[in-house]
Amino acid sequence: MADLAQTLGLNQGIEVQQLRVTAGFGSCSVEFTVVILSEQVGSYPKINWTEWKDRNRKQMKSQGDVWSMATLSGATIWDCLDNNKIDRLHLVQWKPVDDTMYQVSLPRR
Repeated sequence: MADLAQTLGLNQGIEVQQLRVTAGFGSCSVEFTVVILSEQVGSYPKINWTEWKDRNRKQMKSQGDVWSMATLSGATIWDCLDNNKIDRLHLVQWKPVDDTMYQVSLPRR
């Protein structure tokens, strides 16, 4: 029984180690879609911003705020904002490029 427990423990340890190695590769750069208020675009002249409105906002009668979007990279959303010197208070919403839903809040650092 002890040998079986040690073998299982060893196998679990190998699996955990493989997960850690895989997670280590997570530090690769990820592309993020970042949306800010268009009035803040002047704060970031080196970033190529485009006007952005989602399908629902286009269908609304009132125009509301005008937003601009850019695709930027970083290991995490915080890394993306820090590397591009984007004030988190200017951020309206964001998502990894491959995701379908935008997020309006930031995760803890």
